[in-house]
Amino acid sequence: MRIPGWRESSPLPNAFRADLVLGKPTLQASPPFGFAICPECDLRPRRMAFDATGSLWVAGDGGISRFRPPFSNYQRPELSLELWNVGGFVFDHAGRLWVASGITNCERVVMFQPPFVQTMRPALVLGQPDADTCRAPSPEPNRFGILRGIAVGSDGTVFVSDSGSRRVAVFRPPISTFMAATAILGQDSTAGFEVVPFERGGLNGSIDLAVGPMGDLWVLHNFGGLLATYFDARTTGQRWDHWINLATRKQPDGDFPLPLGTARRLKSAPDGSLWLFPPRDMGSPVSSQITRLRIPVLTQKGIVNAASYAEAPFAPGTLVTAFGLHLGSRTGTHGAVEQGTFPSTLNGTTVLVNGKPAPLLYARNDQVTFQLPFSLEPGQPVSIRAQNGGVSSPAVNFTLARSSPGVFSADGSRAAAISPLGQGNTLARGQWATVFASGLGAVEGEIREGQLAPSELRPTRQAVEVYIEGVLCQTLFAGLAPGLAGVYQVNFLVPERLAASSAARLVLLQGGEVSRPVLVTLR
Repeated sequence: MRIPGWRESSPLPNAFRADLVLGKPTLQASPPFGFAICPECDLRPRRMAFDATGSLWVAGDGGISRFRPPFSNYQRPELSLELWNVGGFVFDHAGRLWVASGITNCERVVMFQPPFVQTMRPALVLGQPDADTCRAPSPEPNRFGILRGIAVGSDGTVFVSDSGSRRVAVFRPPISTFMAATAILGQDSTAGFEVVPFERGGLNGSIDLAVGPMGDLWVLHNFGGLLATYFDARTTGQRWDHWINLATRKQPDGDFPLPLGTARRLKSAPDGSLWLFPPRDMGSPVSSQITRLRIPVLTQKGIVNAASYAEAPFAPGTLVTAFGLHLGSRTGTHGAVEQGTFPSTLNGTTVLVNGKPAPLLYARNDQVTFQLPFSLEPGQPVSIRAQNGGVSSPAVNFTLARSSPGVFSADGSRAAAISPLGQGNTLARGQWATVFASGLGAVEGEIREGQLAPSELRPTRQAVEVYIEGVLCQTLFAGLAPGLAGVYQVNFLVPERLAASSAARLVLLQGGEVSRPVLVTLR
């Protein structure tokens, strides 16, 4: 088998021709030619990966071979590890090699520590008591059926696609030989090989998996028909967070807008893109295509109050910033107010709150800022998805709060304030001052999300208290800031008895919820 290579100095056009071939003297050489002259060069590659040094590792029928750069035509591997039926391999952040392999009744995961040598033994074994023992599959959480893939997260968590047992086994550090899985995905328990319907989170026939840079776990299963996503996979029986049907091009929010073929292999790139690879030896143009998917990704910890960057829960009307991947264009776009309201789409980016588009103030590839509807009720469950070009992200869910005060700051620590001393961060003792906030919840009067607040005052329904260094200030007004969307202003008197300070701590208290402290200068 040949491995064609491309040197990419610029984006590759379609039908680009290889300029380097490993395993055969030319791209056109027939299979018997290379094997007859150089048996170890007949790679019959199943999977490939690069390590941190730039060496190319190729898994074939009889093991894994390493090629060191610079690469050349007809190059021979300089190291081979004998491993039968490699179902997948991956390097973790410490440079260790993890391999899922084995024959019937002898499936195991082995880990090799660098430096790598020709006759080395694994440093750790999962699924069997050691590297030599073979035991038949069983439903126990420290055993495997047929292995089809392996991935390692940035925190060292190992995910193993156990297709024979219809599950994904999750191993969280510290990991030791023959340990039981920390969690099992695709089964309701660790007690058996149950056939769990897909709607309940079943993984019947998982064939590969990959971990994205934000900890998102993608599982390709049902013979290339379904692509499921998990976040923070910690619980046995945990249901997937998102799915795409590659065969019917369906996703939870409708049709998937990109062409998709039959896929049997899955890889995650550093930028979060997913690469789908076809089965071997399938000649139709649709099934033989390699597809790159840039699927928007959000995470629970990446959704914050736009003022304070505090995580959920949020109150109705809160300005929220969501950080992620593939959320919009590389160049950020600010929402332009039209007829007094911010738009719900920016350059193809949309945020759905409980299925309805939210007003957008800003959108970029790695972040988007939007406003939660005022019509939402405290205690109500909220689901957020981002869409970019019609492609939906997995949902992030939380429960709405009555109040989630956050104070806007100029540099992440010092409050953005107005006082008789002007705009900035300096307040005069004994004088009025104003700080700006988000997350103060419902207000009096009618107001739509995304709408600029009118000149008529819209006070908050819940009282807001201001404290500086623990001293209660007199609140003069708390409500929406006229001419702005989702921004509240809090007017108060600065107590004269406070001592002068260049770093006095200020917090807001509303409904028992306290904002993150910000600093002000007192004169």
